[in-house]
Amino acid sequence: MGRYLSVGPLYSGVGGVHGSLTNVDVSKPWPDANGKVWEKKADIKNNVTYEIAADKNSATYLLQEITAKKDQLYLVGITSGDGVTVTLNGKVLAEHNNPFKEKQLKDVILLPLKKGVNQLIVKYYNGFKKVNVMSIDTNSDQTVYSQKLSPLNVEKGRYYPFSWQLHNPLSPHTTMGLFNAHINIAN
Repeated sequence: MGRYLSVGPLYSGVGGVHGSLTNVDVSKPWPDANGKVWEKKADIKNNVTYEIAADKNSATYLLQEITAKKDQLYLVGITSGDGVTVTLNGKVLAEHNNPFKEKQLKDVILLPLKKGVNQLIVKYYNGFKKVNVMSIDTNSDQTVYSQKLSPLNVEKGRYYPFSWQLHNPLSPHTTMGLFNAHINIAN
């Protein structure tokens, strides 16, 4: 894992990002020419949870460059407070708020790294507290689970309803939190 850079705080809501997170040039202000400069953060390390002072409705972005020797999948833990958006090379991999106002939440995110330099950018959102919680944990168990299901016979032109949800969620707004889950349908 490479160096850390940060930009913020920026006035923000929980969702979305302030500008393009694809091929960010860290030598230029972001999100545009009138934006803030990316600052090197030599004091931030992986596998340590930090609490930084934060205003309400603000976001701090943390960028880490990851150099991969080959295309590969890599699991990281992301610890956040009120809300988080996790992107890799400009693609959003996870985004959620903290509806039950827990002190911190931890997600395990599967990074599809490409050979060469990758940019992991995490938007840490603070809505109601005086601190923002942040961490990137590289000590996650690198086990990816899969389950093969029995074949299902389908007929062309017929409708087959499908739903996937939490059993007995605490709130109808509770997300599944399964950012890495996917279903492959083979012909």
